[in-house]
Amino acid sequence: MNFGIIVFFVGKYLTGPLVEMLEKRRTQIQTNITEAETLKNEMSKQKMLIDSEKEASEKRLSELESNLKNQNMKQVSELLKQAEEKSSEIISKANELAEKKKTEIMSDAQKDIKQTVKKMVTYIVSNKIPDDVISESVNEAWGKSLRNKK
Repeated sequence: MNFGIIVFFVGKYLTGPLVEMLEKRRTQIQTNITEAETLKNEMSKQKMLIDSEKEASEKRLSELESNLKNQNMKQVSELLKQAEEKSSEIISKANELAEKKKTEIMSDAQKDIKQTVKKMVTYIVSNKIPDDVISESVNEAWGKSLRNKK
């Protein structure tokens, strides 16, 4: 009888807020994923632009090299090397920025998920279990989840 009453109140008063909270979190995570994909696409476009500029520079330098073959080959080689170094540096920086943003978004999403799960458990249990036990359980479950994905 008591169990039935508890189930009724949990179903009536807790399910709605929990579902709403989870839906808001799902929407936020989806937005973060979309932003990460957009950033990835932008970085890909920049990389293609850099590659085309690199190809154009290499073509131009190649033409200069053939025209100036008898004149100061060392200068032409140096220009080619600088162009390659610069394009490599730009590509490297773009990749680092994309990776940093991706890591940052994933880290934020993981923290938010852990906090949401902790809040849900705390809300359901209504402070009958100490916070440190809940935190330990959430961290342990999270760690198992990450290991299973690998």
